[in-house]
Amino acid sequence: MIDQLPIVGLPANPPVKVCFSQNMDPSTLVLGDTVLVQADDNGTSVDVEGELTVETRGFTFTPNQPWDDPGDTL
Repeated sequence: MIDQLPIVGLPANPPVKVCFSQNMDPSTLVLGDTVLVQADDNGTSVDVEGELTVETRGFTFTPNQPWDDPGDTL
C-alpha cells in the first residue's frame, strides 16, 4: 500500500521528514529502491529527484527542484 500525503500551503521546496518508532538499518533506506518519492502528474506517478538524508529513526528527503504546485500529492 502506498500512502499519499497532500502537500498544501507550504513553501515551494520543503524537505519531507519521515520518522519511525524504532531504529532502522540505514543501508536499507535507498532512494529510488526502498524509498520512492513520486509526484502525481495528471494520474501518472513520476519520480522526484532529490537528496535522501538517512538517520537511525528516519530520513529526510529534500527535492532538487521546487514542487510544481502547492496541491501536489506526494
